[in-house]
Amino acid sequence: MEDNGTEGLLTAFTKRAELYGCHVSAEKAAGDRLFSCEKDGAELFWVDKSGDIFFQRSEQFGTEQRQMIRLLKEMRECRFLYETAKPLDMAGEDGYRLVSELGNTVLAARLCEDHEVWFVTWEYDYERTGLWQGHYYETDIQSAKLDFAVRAGMIKESDLFPKEEQLVLYKAGMVFEAMYPKLKPEEQNLLAGAMEKIKTAIPEE
Repeated sequence: MEDNGTEGLLTAFTKRAELYGCHVSAEKAAGDRLFSCEKDGAELFWVDKSGDIFFQRSEQFGTEQRQMIRLLKEMRECRFLYETAKPLDMAGEDGYRLVSELGNTVLAARLCEDHEVWFVTWEYDYERTGLWQGHYYETDIQSAKLDFAVRAGMIKESDLFPKEEQLVLYKAGMVFEAMYPKLKPEEQNLLAGAMEKIKTAIPEE
């Protein structure tokens, strides 16, 4: 499919931001501004034409601000992985690109019609002429990378937290964030990032 990297990413991010109740606008773009992200009329951050992100710390929407900036950075990473990967030369897997491989394990990505990048892990068959046992993660790059590391033997599955422990950690993080709202910005970012990673891995209640 034909896709301009910057425009495609902006389209995908705009749709994703709407799911969080945020609005992405290029209408206010002037000078070096490319677009801004807002919540209830309040600007969370803006991006210039070189891709740099600018923001002033928001007291009212601090959580949403950190969440949207992390989301944009992660979607940029997905785009970069896809655009710099070579086509996956394997019959029946048109449109996929080879992000990484180790041994018989493959991490691949493809660009979808909605401009999102979807990820999958596979294993080569015995003769390395085909792929099988696909684990499909859609846009969840973090889970795809973790699954790739486990399947490739870089991480032992027994070293990972089970779902029940992940849920307890996530709830503990929510309590801690509520009890200590005056954390340093770098501490808030670390906590929010850890909670977001855990949240993507635990099932919906």
